[in-house]
Parts: sequence; C-alpha cells; structure tokens
Amino acid sequence: MIESIKQRRLVKRQDGILGMKFCRWLVVEQAPSRKCGTRWKCVCDCGNERIILRNSLVRGRLKSCGCLSKENAKNLRSKNQVRKEIENNENRRKWIDRIEKYDGIENRRGMYLRTRYGMSEEEWNSLFESQGRQCAICRTDTPKTIKGWHTDHDHTTGKVRGILCEHCNRGLGMFRDDITFMGRAAAYLGIHQGVLSGDAIEKAKIFAPFSPRMKHNGLSYGKSVSGYDIRIDQDLSIASKQFVLGSSMEYFNIPLDCVGMICDKSTHARRGLSLFNTIAEAGWRGYLTLELFNASDIIIELKVGDPIAQVIFLSLDAPTEQPYDGKYQDQSRGIQQAILEQGSLPQVAL
Repeated sequence: MIESIKQRRLVKRQDGILGMKFCRWLVVEQAPSRKCGTRWKCVCDCGNERIILRNSLVRGRLKSCGCLSKENAKNLRSKNQVRKEIENNENRRKWIDRIEKYDGIENRRGMYLRTRYGMSEEEWNSLFESQGRQCAICRTDTPKTIKGWHTDHDHTTGKVRGILCEHCNRGLGMFRDDITFMGRAAAYLGIHQGVLSGDAIEKAKIFAPFSPRMKHNGLSYGKSVSGYDIRIDQDLSIASKQFVLGSSMEYFNIPLDCVGMICDKSTHARRGLSLFNTIAEAGWRGYLTLELFNASDIIIELKVGDPIAQVIFLSLDAPTEQPYDGKYQDQSRGIQQAILEQGSLPQVAL
C-alpha cells in the first residue's frame, strides 16, 4: 500500500515512482513500456525481481511475489494446529474423566444407560422383568421397531418411568406427556365409539353395590358422567418398584352389548402408582383383580375403600353371540392369582 496520502497524490501527478515502496515491492527502475501500460522493475523483500504494471503497484493489486501468502498460510496453519491440540487435549481429558467416573461398566449399553438415565443395566432389566417383559402401556411383547425398546423418562426430572414400545413412546411424545390432552383424546374416541354414560351404567345394573358420585379420603368414586370409579378391597403398602395384586369392592356383571376398559385414576398416576389397564369382556361376571405397580421412589399406602380405578364402557354395535366363558368367569371376592393352563409356562422366581 502507498505509505501516505502525499505519496498517493504524488503518484497521481507524475508517473515517476522510482524508489517508492508498495507493500513489499521496491521500485528500482522503469522497464520498457507496452500497450497495456507503464511497467516498472521491482524487487520484493525476499529478493525476487519482477516486472510489474504501474496500476497494479499503485492500486495494491500485487502485494508480493507470493511470499506474503505463504507466510500467512503458515501462520494460519500454526494457529489451527494449536487450536486442534487444545481441543484434542480437552476431549482426551473429558474421556479420561468419563472412564474414571464409570469404571467397571463393561459395554457401551451400560455406559449409555448410566450417562443418559442414571441407571445400571441390571436395574433396567429388573424394571423390564417387573413389567412382564412387555410394554407398560399396550402390553405388547414386541418393541415394534428395529431400534428396540424405549426407556421412557420424565423430561423434567429425568426419572425413568417404564419401558415402552415404539408406538406408545411416540404417542406420549405427541401428547407432550400431558394427562389432560390424553384424557381429552380418550373422551373424543369414546364419543365416536359409543361410551356409556353414568346413567346408562346404572340402568344396566353392571355394579353391585352401585354408588352415586361420592368422595373417600379426598378421592371420588362411584358414578361419573361417562364411567364409574371403583374402590379397592384391601389395605396395601406398596414399596418402590414393587408389583402387587388387589381386588375391587364392586361385583361386575357386564352386559352382552358392551365391554369395560379399566384405567388409572389421575391422582394415583401422578404419584407413580400404575394400574395395568385391562379389558372386561362382554358377559364377564365377578370381582375384578387389579394389577398394581409402584414406579415411584416412595412407599404408597392404600386403605380399604380407597378409589383405585375408573371404568369406561364401550357399546358394541350388536350383542355378542360369544360372551366371555373363560377361566376367570364368576371370580370370587378377594385377590385371585393367575390361573396357568396346562402347557403354559410356569412362573419363575427372579
């Protein structure tokens, strides 16, 4: 570049630039001119000589013979190397800290579970076994994706809630883990599938004893707008991550033209108490056995008469000609264990 404004004005007034320096070029003598313009012989700071057009010198188009670009590239490479070394050292230090923190974890899956969910592979397997090695919501025994089972967790606290299949995990995500939205969706489907109202349930004499809408220990039970809330018949103390059975106080007598859906109560669900949702088929009679799982970290106490579940009834388009006639027909009051038919797999203590 031209060193001063005076020098620039001097260059404009006359063609004589002998002895001037432009960036790294020193003008030493004038070279034979050509049609393209006045040319000057110049010497670079590195010692190289070159014939250069006057306009290229004055306007700073050619700053050196190429040595300046090489020096800039060398400096840039040096800066990049230093930055990469710093990054590599930081990454290496983080990896060493991570290995020391999770020393003893033998595989990548164990490290992933520990870093992502704060649980060991043994704890994950124990949780999955407590679910019967099936989805905690739809009860399927296949994950429905090649990626395998999904570990569902609370996105606010990070606590693991259960193991889900692909469809159920996506469903919770689509509903943004909001119980209100899921309740509205269930009601919406029920409207279009024919849900029995509380008055229709009372007229059908499905429950004995039948109660109007009442409260016990702050929880509602009995007839609702579109269902009926049943009560538990035992005192239960459910430890953290424990599975237990209970039974209903009410006797069921399902008509031939509807089926019942047993669902969780919102208050229990928010405390971490999960009720395995089941179907009461058309024509079934008896006291309902309930499957309960405490997914929280605290002990949950239930007393006799506490509302435990809500039952929704869907009407069929016509009374069934094949009512339920299985092994749980006319089930007696109290907790009834699973009845294993001949040829089925025996229960194994884990």
